[in-house]
Amino acid sequence: GTSAASLGPDEDMQKYRFLENRSCAALLLEQATNSTLESEDWALNMEICDIVNETEEGPKDAVKAIKKRIVGNKNFKEVMLTLTASISSACPSACLVFFSLSFTMLFTRTVNRCQRAVLCWLFVPQVLEACVKNCGHRFHALVSAREFVEGVLVQAIMPKNNPPMVVHDRVLALIQAWADAFRSSASLTGVVSVYEDLRRKGVKFPMSTLNSASPIHTPHRVG
Repeated sequence: GTSAASLGPDEDMQKYRFLENRSCAALLLEQATNSTLESEDWALNMEICDIVNETEEGPKDAVKAIKKRIVGNKNFKEVMLTLTASISSACPSACLVFFSLSFTMLFTRTVNRCQRAVLCWLFVPQVLEACVKNCGHRFHALVSAREFVEGVLVQAIMPKNNPPMVVHDRVLALIQAWADAFRSSASLTGVVSVYEDLRRKGVKFPMSTLNSASPIHTPHRVG
């Protein structure tokens, strides 16, 4: 009886360490891209960005979690939330309001047509874009690599996965924006190569907008 009682706390600690080892970034990303959300949770997105910036394993953990959320995921609301988010670091407030209203209208139309299967994908881009715009070189190096852009993003919008057009266009818009922004950085040109390959193959990219284009690493937030 005594030995069994003594194992309880140890097992609890092992479970805690397992969750801890899963990384805060992974746990928060699951919350931020949950298909039950009615809209993106910017506070959670910013928490993820802080973890990426402030911890040694943050960038790697976040990219691993993002990849897991995208690859093979047919819940398009989760994927889209993982892909887009916090335009606030790159947009003035008026632009942000306009973007949010436009996204909400498009989001609503998409939901009415495709229902819950589409909704999940609408959250993945949100987290990914938030991190690109608010995190630094360590994160940029991982998501701009050909392995991630071609192996995760491009694969996600292949015809066999039958992604909604809003997801297809959002992924292409991100690839185009990153290619433009990272073109002058020698260590970040994997995405440039993929972008140029796609263009040579005749892939049509959506019209780019200056307001939501280039990645921006904002100063460290205090408090």
